[in-house]
Amino acid sequence: MAEVRLARVNKVYEGRGQQVHAVRDLDLVVENGEFVSIVGPSGCGKSTTLRMIVGLEQATSGEILFDGAMVNELDPQARNVAMAFENYALYPNFSAEENIGFPLEARGIPKQERRRRVRALAELLQIENILHQHPNTLSGGQKQRVSLARALIREPAAFILDEVLGHVDGHLRFQMLFDLKRLHQSLDSTMIFVTHDQMEAIALSDRIAVLHQGRLVQCGTRDELYDTPATRFVADFVGEPPTNFFEVRFAEEGGQGVLHADDLTLQPTPEMAALMRSRGDGRYVVGIRPQNLLCTPRAGTISFDATIDIHEYLGERSILTLRRGRHSIQALASAEGAWAPGDEITLNYRPRDIMVFDAETEALVA
Repeated sequence: MAEVRLARVNKVYEGRGQQVHAVRDLDLVVENGEFVSIVGPSGCGKSTTLRMIVGLEQATSGEILFDGAMVNELDPQARNVAMAFENYALYPNFSAEENIGFPLEARGIPKQERRRRVRALAELLQIENILHQHPNTLSGGQKQRVSLARALIREPAAFILDEVLGHVDGHLRFQMLFDLKRLHQSLDSTMIFVTHDQMEAIALSDRIAVLHQGRLVQCGTRDELYDTPATRFVADFVGEPPTNFFEVRFAEEGGQGVLHADDLTLQPTPEMAALMRSRGDGRYVVGIRPQNLLCTPRAGTISFDATIDIHEYLGERSILTLRRGRHSIQALASAEGAWAPGDEITLNYRPRDIMVFDAETEALVA
């Protein structure tokens, strides 16, 4: 397996007198044996980045290196990278076994050895009972596993997975997430996974790289992105339900700093207040995750009242959408609670769970 490094990589598309800067000065290192997910909204440069790594797209500038050797000028086959796509791209006239073994056949691997390796991989992916079937008789989840097996059988330097769970329904997606995690642990392989679903990335990854408008905004573990997001965008994109945001004004009251959001007043920690005081800038954006708005008080929490607009029952938990003045607020609550629209309840938060962002740059302040 290989370390994959991108150094100041750019991709610019030219067309009809316009330039589209799809990827901007991207610096990213995927360590040998690491599972890294690349996430972001549509059009942020995720798939373009993968295609440049594989060699299906040429970088406009910058360097792509495998184990320190630059591969910019190598064609995809010479890079020894396996790629699996959202669309399965299976040969309809081949059985599942023939589809999986085709890369080995193309390299002249003897039939007996091909069969042995196909069977071993099929057992790992739990598809040994469908090897005789053709693609038109397989379910979406089975096709995806066959497609993955065909990529994995090459024993490449790195595996590139582009939205491979996009056509899999909810129940099978959960199983496929488990399978991918198990595969990575079994193979100890370098894997780069692109998805628009941040929950998939959180479930699978050692680290997550967040792209926005072609730029790498932050790369870190799930906890780093969740607890200390570099920007408001990351705080909004990572986590479900989405973060609550309030435009606030910092002020001094009774010898301590407070944050005013119209008729809602929030209390920062003394350290946050000291930092905002030293900056001399009174306007910020505050973020509080729904998970950190508690419906029952605990030691060290501060409270405010809000009125329930919507109660979404999700079995093991409920999501409450509440109204406080002009603010719409979401909070997680126990599924056993008797929550009803129109009820006024008390929400509790710890000052340390507040995230403070610069109102102009949207960078994390505290």
